[in-house]
Order: sequence, then C-alpha cells, then structure tokens
Amino acid sequence: MWDADLSRVSLVHKGLRLRTGLHVGRVECHVNSRSGRLAYRGRVMNRAARIASKAQEGQVLVSRDVLGGMSPADLESFTVELSGTYALKGVSELIECYTLTLAPALRLRRLNSAHGSHEGTKPDSGAAQP
Repeated sequence: MWDADLSRVSLVHKGLRLRTGLHVGRVECHVNSRSGRLAYRGRVMNRAARIASKAQEGQVLVSRDVLGGMSPADLESFTVELSGTYALKGVSELIECYTLTLAPALRLRRLNSAHGSHEGTKPDSGAAQP
C-alpha cells in the first residue's frame, strides 16, 4: 500500500485554467469526413484565436463586435470591463477587447447550487420530508 506524507506536498495545479477569446461574424463550415463533426474556418475563427492569445488564464476576452451583438438582458448577466486595444497577428486594425465576468449575484447563485445550498427557496409542499 502506498503511504505518503501529505504535509510535504504542495499544490502544483488546481483545475483547468482556460483562456477564452470570442469574436462574431460569418464562418465557413463543413463536415469532416473522418469524424463526422463540423469544422469551422475563416477570419472570425482566426480573430477569436488571436483574441484568446491575449487573454489571461481564466479570462473571457471578447471583441467589441461581441458586445454589440448582445442584448441588454444578456449584458445584465455580466460585469464588462475594458481590457485594452490590441494589435493582433494578421489583423491590420487594432481590436478593442473587453473582459466578461459573471455578475456577482449569478456567481453566488451558481456557487450555492453547486454545493447543494438552496438558500432562499422553500421545499415543495407536496414533497415528503425525511
């Protein structure tokens, strides 16, 4: 049996740390003959990848065009902060990008549901109680 002294162990990595970049527009797509999955190509995909390269770990970075395509109701779900204006490889103009963060109230609601907490809700009157 393996026995380890956990007092000497240090955390090296905690979960996935994704960098996300979003852009909108028309894309070319086709079905990959081997996998049967859709494959996307085009300027939009390249820009999204370049935007992602500017993001930090755990950051969702979006172009101004993405914000322009979101409804006011969609925007209420996020905190939006200007991240900066970037020169992207293969793009002649500078691209203004923003950081999207889930709004604090939604973060708390998701955190509570992930941990089984249903604070602020009452049990169904027809449900059997243990």
